[in-house]
Amino acid sequence: MSRVRWTAAGIEIVRTWNFTTMVGEDREDGIDRSIDPVLYPVGVDRLAMALLTKESTGYAGGGASWTWASFYELRDLLAPDEVGEGRLEPLYKAVPFSCGKGIRACFTEQDYRRSKNCQERWGGTLRLRIADADRGGTMAWTATWEEMHVPGGRTKAGMKVKRTAIDLSNPPATQCTEPI
Repeated sequence: MSRVRWTAAGIEIVRTWNFTTMVGEDREDGIDRSIDPVLYPVGVDRLAMALLTKESTGYAGGGASWTWASFYELRDLLAPDEVGEGRLEPLYKAVPFSCGKGIRACFTEQDYRRSKNCQERWGGTLRLRIADADRGGTMAWTATWEEMHVPGGRTKAGMKVKRTAIDLSNPPATQCTEPI
């Protein structure tokens, strides 16, 4: 990723960040890492990005995936030259970002004929609200985890939704673990 500026001679690269070492190569352990294609405001002329870590598993009758985000400030933005090339400053680590889980809820032919929903499902997402900059130019983040649960055998009308505040400095290990 690069920050560029227009000059009389054309486009000039100002700073470059190389995320290759953070994302890594293709992995065989069921864990994927990627960069979220969003820039998150941290303050006046300050931005952050998120490294996403996703783990998934499949099993007879279902599967699940969990994604965590570690947020890093791109410290080089408009920073003086003494700030190292490509420096990333960790803001928050291992914050639950999204999850999804499904478990088979029908087991007999009769279950399949009678049921409107043969899978119990969970899904969750992180919601960030970013406040206006304070006097020091920093923007506070408020995090809420929103999780839904659709019990097996019920339609979406039976869906339950739960919202929980998350302390970004001390996030829970995971979500989508228990029925709401």
